Amino acid sequence: MKKKLNIHNIAELTKLAINEGITSPDF
Repeated sequence: MKKKLNIHNIAELTKLAINEGITSPDF
């Protein structure tokens, strides 16, 4: 797996989490 894709995935997951109103200290 490429790190770039992984970082992009985390970015999208963070956006989704924010949209759902979920805030995680990991992000």
